[in-house]
Amino acid sequence: MDASGLLTVIAVLLTGAALLPRRVILDLVIRMTIIDWIIVFILSVSSLYLLFLDVLINNNMALPFSWLFGFDKESSLLLVSIVAILYAILKINGSRISRKNFRKLNLTTSQLLKDNNFKDVSFFVDKYYFQLRRYCLYKSVFVRFGNLIEPKSELIIFEFRQNEKSRIEIKINELRSKVSNFFPKTYWLSNEVKEYFLYLYKSRSYMHHLAIANPVLGVKILTKDFCSESMYRHEFFKFLISNSVSPLYRELALCQCITTTDCYELDPTNVLLTELFSDVSVAHDMEVYQSIYDYVSDFIELTGKDNSYNVPHINYYDTDKAFSCPIYMSIHFFDVMIRASVEQAYEHHLYPNKIFLFVKNIVEQLDYSLVDDIDCEFPTRYDRLIYESFSVTSSWLEMVKDRMKQTLKYDSYLIIESYALMLNEVLASDKFNEDKKSYYLSIVLRTMREFDKEGYFSQCEYISHIVLARYQYGVKDEKLERIVKGLRHNISRDDFELSAMIDKYF
Repeated sequence: MDASGLLTVIAVLLTGAALLPRRVILDLVIRMTIIDWIIVFILSVSSLYLLFLDVLINNNMALPFSWLFGFDKESSLLLVSIVAILYAILKINGSRISRKNFRKLNLTTSQLLKDNNFKDVSFFVDKYYFQLRRYCLYKSVFVRFGNLIEPKSELIIFEFRQNEKSRIEIKINELRSKVSNFFPKTYWLSNEVKEYFLYLYKSRSYMHHLAIANPVLGVKILTKDFCSESMYRHEFFKFLISNSVSPLYRELALCQCITTTDCYELDPTNVLLTELFSDVSVAHDMEVYQSIYDYVSDFIELTGKDNSYNVPHINYYDTDKAFSCPIYMSIHFFDVMIRASVEQAYEHHLYPNKIFLFVKNIVEQLDYSLVDDIDCEFPTRYDRLIYESFSVTSSWLEMVKDRMKQTLKYDSYLIIESYALMLNEVLASDKFNEDKKSYYLSIVLRTMREFDKEGYFSQCEYISHIVLARYQYGVKDEKLERIVKGLRHNISRDDFELSAMIDKYF
């Protein structure tokens, strides 16, 4: 290879670099270490040396080395060029960033955020997510040793309460505490990674971009490994549920198929729901239930009584318009989540009682003054939402009943209580006439009948107690007892077996 050949190689490298996206070039610069620059320098010097070898020989400036393995000047220059091209390809396709180069990533990300270049920020965060997670959780030998010798605070408090015999142990723990102060409590890189993500959280524009463009990445970086403050998680999910064109609405609208396990089928294309519910511990750690509830509760309160939810229903929720209603979609979200948690026998209940609180807020804002036909099944949109709340809670109890005999089972306490409290709220309200109260009472009685047939009498008794007393250890309200018994004639007219449930448990 001669000078023209080397120039051709350089032209190819420069052309390839020019065709690469800007973020790839930035990524390459971020990952370049001192060793990489030394290799680039050696390859460059070697190329120039071989290119001008004849000149150096004529001036007696060539190195006193002989050719090996049959190489000559041209073949050596070709080899150096091939090595340079392969090394460039290797570095461009690299996916690791050294610890010392993390600050370069931090500075680059900060500049991209200032330029509102959120796509490139997401590119770097997604590419280095797993490596940054390892750095965030990493503890050096000194940190681990310091944590090992540091006594537990509760142990010290306990020992101070002991008698004179524990004086030696107390002194030893005091010494351990002093020695541990000479060791770092956290690793420097772990702190910098957490500050890096904190900087991302504080950029509301970027987090809103993530919620729309890549919500799964948003969920990943908001885990407790990176984010210790729940306010950023709440803001992220509040934005998702408040935006009717967000991926959350789209995926919930597509998630309608219930499998033989009574759970919703999570299509792989529904990446956000799959991330949250394929293992419901993720949804629990993200506290997504609280974010959804807070937004919907505020939404119901802000709309007040004079709003579109107190107008005639007109089959609104039987069309695609339902998928733009935040209350309806929030109920559906809880339905997907609680079904998944029941199926996975998750140890935490994920707060199904938020559904009762939805109903409580709805009843407070319910107003029939704009309705002409109050005797129809759903006079207002709010009525349909109350029915949906009863319906999904009934389905959860059906799932729980089918799994009662399993060794590992979901704690159904809050579901049963919420179910009964919803009926308590309806019966205690003077906004519903007898027909409406009978309608919702019959829904609960059907569920109680199914439990009664299976021999789960304590669950039926607990439902009836909460309906009448509202609290587990409360006293039954005589007024509510009279209301329930007064509705017996309406119930028996439609289904005699349901009236038998009133006689047995109320």
